[in-house]
Amino acid sequence: MSVEGIFRKNGNIRRLKDLTDAIDRDPSSVDLTQDNAVQLAALLKKFLRELPEPLLTFKLHRLLVATQCTRISLRPTLRKLIENSIALPSEEERQRMLHMVSLLLPKYHRDTMEVLFVFLKWVASFAHMDEVTGSKMDLQNLATVICPSILYSRGRDVIRDESFGSIRVVTQLLENQDVYYCVPEEFLSILRDKEQFASSMELPSKDFMKKCESYLRSRANGRPAMPMSPAPGGGFSGSNSMGNIQRLGDGQGNGR
Repeated sequence: MSVEGIFRKNGNIRRLKDLTDAIDRDPSSVDLTQDNAVQLAALLKKFLRELPEPLLTFKLHRLLVATQCTRISLRPTLRKLIENSIALPSEEERQRMLHMVSLLLPKYHRDTMEVLFVFLKWVASFAHMDEVTGSKMDLQNLATVICPSILYSRGRDVIRDESFGSIRVVTQLLENQDVYYCVPEEFLSILRDKEQFASSMELPSKDFMKKCESYLRSRANGRPAMPMSPAPGGGFSGSNSMGNIQRLGDGQGNGR
């Protein structure tokens, strides 16, 4: 892992194609121990880049980018894309909003993100072994090279501001992953109310978040939480879900 430029270098392109073809034919026949770390890192990036849906999803791309933007930092081209965004001037607010948006990821995406980012955090520990040796790939550098494989817009017609915003998102997720893997403090009471949420664990992220919001709003108003009924076309009837999150990223969340 201490080889310089790991995850930045592309490895041998022909060998990468041969490996990909062999894995597609019969994964059990491939011996990856014969390849060096740079080659295997390139293979992992290729796997992530060629997923039908990016790890951080098309639907949440703009919303994730918006969590890292302050209104003053937006160029006019990007302002048009997120006209309904709210300003998030403080680092604390941006981290909190990113935490909330990350909860909207589908379960399999969140699980895979956790495994990948824990691994990349370990890779970053080899960035500077001493004054001379090391991969030179700290978390910020790893975020820059892995971002185009896991967070990008549909069609990949990326505006430069969006690209920078995407890198900021991945950097934040990598650097503060231990925080983002925990349940937000606002939701701890929900975990303790087993009667209200006993049958909700398998709901899609969007519907679960709607139910959580309705529950918290009822608690805040001093009313008992009422069961939410399915609404036509999916989801649940009730309040306008996700409040400020719903207004970020051109007003579109995971249910876009």
